[in-house]
Amino acid sequence: HKDLDTVRDRLVAESDRSQREGDPDEVMVIAEVDFILLKGLNSRYGNNVVDAQILRPLGAQLRQHFRSHDIRCRLGGDELTLIITRVKANQVLKVLEHIRLVVEECKFGNDITPGDVKVRIGAAVFQKEDLAAMNTTDSTNFVSELRHNALLAAEEVKRRMTSGDSNPIALWDAGMTANQEIAWEVMADRITRANAAVIAELHKKFGPATS
Repeated sequence: HKDLDTVRDRLVAESDRSQREGDPDEVMVIAEVDFILLKGLNSRYGNNVVDAQILRPLGAQLRQHFRSHDIRCRLGGDELTLIITRVKANQVLKVLEHIRLVVEECKFGNDITPGDVKVRIGAAVFQKEDLAAMNTTDSTNFVSELRHNALLAAEEVKRRMTSGDSNPIALWDAGMTANQEIAWEVMADRITRANAAVIAELHKKFGPATS
């Protein structure tokens, strides 16, 4: 919960700033960067190599290419969540393409074959009034709601690419919410993550279950 509280608190502060002094054309972008075949990379290279030679170099690369008020976090699953603030509305797609290039052109470790790390990106745009209207009392629910539409878009990208589309980027629109197949996939993923978090907390308190 500590990491979620930090995300929530930083965004509340950013929302307050935006309401006071933000550009009227300013939006916030939630981008879910989904590593294609991450499980396959873990199987091929091993978790330790993936952590040391993919995720750590990528974290350093992102720190160089994004600003201090942007947020980078790993909240579970195969996605990296990027929260890009103070974006001009007409620059959103350019920002998403920049994210893709930063990830795929990162200098990974010597054991990683160039071109092995590919991503697809689902994103959603928040206007300043959208963020101000959200209930921030519970950080878990707040972050889950914040990510929901971007995860729908990420699932849409996966569906499109499975059907042969080569575009790895999708921006959320209302049709994605209406698509029951996509909505079910995202809901099932949220339930799985919630259960995993509960089990991890129980293991921490009581130790692993024994038969």
